[in-house]
Amino acid sequence: MDLKFEDVTNLLHISATTLQKWMENKNVPYYTISGKPRFNRTELEEWIMESVVQERELPLGECDDGSSTWNKYCLYRAVHKGCVIADVTAKTKNNIIQEVMQKASRELKINPDIVSDMLIERENLMSTALGGGIAVPHTRDFLLHDFTDAAVIVYLNESVDWGAMDGSLTDTLIFLFACDDKRHLNLLAKVAHFATSEDTRLILKDKPGKEELLDQILSFERNLVCNSQLSSI
Repeated sequence: MDLKFEDVTNLLHISATTLQKWMENKNVPYYTISGKPRFNRTELEEWIMESVVQERELPLGECDDGSSTWNKYCLYRAVHKGCVIADVTAKTKNNIIQEVMQKASRELKINPDIVSDMLIERENLMSTALGGGIAVPHTRDFLLHDFTDAAVIVYLNESVDWGAMDGSLTDTLIFLFACDDKRHLNLLAKVAHFATSEDTRLILKDKPGKEELLDQILSFERNLVCNSQLSSI
């Protein structure tokens, strides 16, 4: 289902004026029906990730209490609930997704076959590769039925072509599963920001375990909070 103008402002915690400026200056993809803008959900997700990669910032607004959305949507908790997988032997995109979902299904309490089909369908619409060796497989069609988001970090045995725009092969995957629409879009932006950090990419090359990776994410999110507080002074 495509989104209306007010749907996007609500999901991204931004004002109508901000979204209008983005439409004019930042090439937010949209079309019109009877003179009113509409936004394709998949294209909006792709624009969010591309914006983060190109500008190294989160295209997000503020929560109702005035705090940054960077603080509200916690990647640390998502990875803590999820898992790290380092023994994937599949060599094609579809087979990798299926193998990972089989391995992660017990941890996430999901049906691996159904979720695999949803993830593959999303990849067929548009690749989730960020470039630089990292992709963020996700699907809006599946939401976790609890109050905790989850992320699964996967280190591939061999790099594969995930359809990255820069032509690079992918060796690290960050599967993202959220609880609701807002969390999905906001965490997607945060994951992209984390994944495009040069420090993160260097660390991921060493395939750290879950505890080491959580320490890195905690440091990353603390820096975001500090920078957000400084920018508001």
